[in-house]
Amino acid sequence: ERSVSPSSSTDDVSASDQKTCLSSRFPNHCLQYVHSIPGNDRCVDCRAIDPEWASVTYGALLCLKCSGRHRSLGVSTSFVRSIYMDHWSHNEILSMMEGGNSQLLHFFGRHNFSSNFSTKRYRTRAALFYRENLALHVSRVAVFGKYKGRNMARKPKRNEISERSRKC
Repeated sequence: ERSVSPSSSTDDVSASDQKTCLSSRFPNHCLQYVHSIPGNDRCVDCRAIDPEWASVTYGALLCLKCSGRHRSLGVSTSFVRSIYMDHWSHNEILSMMEGGNSQLLHFFGRHNFSSNFSTKRYRTRAALFYRENLALHVSRVAVFGKYKGRNMARKPKRNEISERSRKC
């Protein structure tokens, strides 16, 4: 297993790190990064603390109980992995680093899917749109070769664009 020094950047995953991530345990520095993403301290569905499972498809963290519900949806709807017990591919790790519970909950909120909507919301066209676009985004990020953080491959928000144009 790779040791991580305190000076290691979680935003800077090199090509050699990516090769060790082809099918290995979730790297500690990547796990620290995933846990630092807003909302990832709780299960995306029931809000239980310290989730140890993940829906790779949505880049979201889940508790054990909700991971079972997601498994029952089928792998084409929600591909579930244990953060500590399973092996992870590079793209699966990127999906977790680019996703996030708050991001998914915000998306569902914009589509009026409350948490009471439970797992039904994962079988909607909106959820299909989310998982297809997250997968597309992850494939584009993987092409960069070196992970440089969540903001590197994201489009600037409208207010950021207007601020940039004022500075020019």
